[in-house]
Amino acid sequence: MIIPLFCKFLFGEISLVAIDAVISGVIFFLIAAIKIFEFFIAKFLYESTNPQRKMKIAAKFAILVL
Repeated sequence: MIIPLFCKFLFGEISLVAIDAVISGVIFFLIAAIKIFEFFIAKFLYESTNPQRKMKIAAKFAILVL
């Protein structure tokens, strides 16, 4: 809330919309990248046959997400 007000104060109304669009685009890209990464991790875990290896990968992924 403070950042958009600060940007509005500095740059005016039009750039506030542009900054909001850029922030929304970055957030959307990050969510999409995380979902694609989750898909590949889940696929790899499903195809892996070694249960100990599955647990290692799942633990690393949980740490990465947190």
